[in-house]
Amino acid sequence: MTKSPRVVAHYELRVDGWIVTARAGEGEVVAHGRTLGKARENIADQLAATLKTYAGHIVIDDSIDIAASATKAVQIARAAKDRALKAAAESSTATAAAARQLEREGLSLRDIAYVLGISHSRVHQVLGHADTTEGKDSP
Repeated sequence: MTKSPRVVAHYELRVDGWIVTARAGEGEVVAHGRTLGKARENIADQLAATLKTYAGHIVIDDSIDIAASATKAVQIARAAKDRALKAAAESSTATAAAARQLEREGLSLRDIAYVLGISHSRVHQVLGHADTTEGKDSP
């Protein structure tokens, strides 16, 4: 299996949108887009044509030219997002453990939901119950 080509795409904001450049083989590929997403899509297509491969097979590392103050704000926001995702994963794990313990203690699914502050539908998901109708026996 051939290794996917990896390129660095450099984005620069202009009055009419984003200009993006990337080195491909011996040359440079240039594309434009009014948004970063469109510019990335266009550079991927240009790279695919130049490298004679499918755009989805190219690994593109983005290098976006923004002000240093904005870069710092983005780093702070990404770090906060990463912390929030980690906290959400920890919360999900703790909720599942608590739901299983409450179920072993004999609480109904609706009571587990009430105690945990989540919907009874979420309790069904967390506990992996196939039957979503309260009062029916689960297989």
